[in-house]
Amino acid sequence: MNTNSTINNLAKQYDPDRLQRKRIKNMVFTNLNMEVPEPKQNLFDLIIMKNKFIFGTLTIAAVGIFIGLPFIASNSYRMTDLESTISSESYDVGIPATSSVQKNVLSPVMDTIAEVFERNSENEDTETPEQNRAKDKDGEISLKIDDVNQTVDDIYELTSNVGGYVVNSDSSKYNNGGRGYMIIRVPSDKFDFTIKELRAMATEVLSENINIVDIQNEITANENNLTELRKDLDAKLAELEQTTDESRKAQLDIEITRLKNQIEIYEAEANELSERASFTTISITLDEDSEEVITDDSLTEALKDAWAKTQTILLFWAKAGIWIGLVLPAVALPIVVIIVARKILKRK
Repeated sequence: MNTNSTINNLAKQYDPDRLQRKRIKNMVFTNLNMEVPEPKQNLFDLIIMKNKFIFGTLTIAAVGIFIGLPFIASNSYRMTDLESTISSESYDVGIPATSSVQKNVLSPVMDTIAEVFERNSENEDTETPEQNRAKDKDGEISLKIDDVNQTVDDIYELTSNVGGYVVNSDSSKYNNGGRGYMIIRVPSDKFDFTIKELRAMATEVLSENINIVDIQNEITANENNLTELRKDLDAKLAELEQTTDESRKAQLDIEITRLKNQIEIYEAEANELSERASFTTISITLDEDSEEVITDDSLTEALKDAWAKTQTILLFWAKAGIWIGLVLPAVALPIVVIIVARKILKRK
């Protein structure tokens, strides 16, 4: 065992602090007329033990905890509250909770859905060529433009020229900038042309998304179903005219009413499919390039937001102070007793 290790072990037996150990080592080496070894410089010696660093780190950590903990706690509370609310919601739709009853009620619904899918698969249209197939198109395009008001007027004119119409238009002009949002409907055969014209209006196309869905199978299945239902209806009406049995007449009246209701549903679906195939929807976002200007309203909102966050922090620590004041004495008592007992035993 070398001298340095021996001195370290002896120093540890007397349990001095770090500074005292250093002094003991220096005095011993000096009395022995030996050169005091240079201490190894490590990160702990160079940084962590610096009082200024420790104070600064603890200060930053304390400020971070003081500001951040209330928001973490409040967000955790909100998420827990939301989860409990969702889990506690029953979403009662009038179906009893008994599984057997649910099965009896939902069975006809599931059978109807399966029947619809089966009919559509049986009526898959493989004969209509690609260029003639009905398709549902919709597009989203975001444009950077020079003047939002002028561009809105140009889009109105373009929509009218192609035989379409504007569903929604919302635009605003402020300072040197502006924003706009429009939804237009144009004929399907004018969709590509309209998109091309919209691109030409922009100084830059920020984003573009086009969705195309083939709905020819749905249209063919709907037409076939309508044909079958109308045949059934004609047959029931013919039978109703010929029969003299009153009970059969009553049964036929019920079946005829059911068939008419089904035909109305399929006719409404046919109109919707025809509309989807004939017209396309384009959503347009307009962004007039401008420098952001801080207004009095934005400053007011910033102050309100800052004050709301300050209230959240103060309210949290007020509640925490009340909680600590009530609970801490009971928790701290056994800890204090243990510390005092250790001190007494150490002195003895």
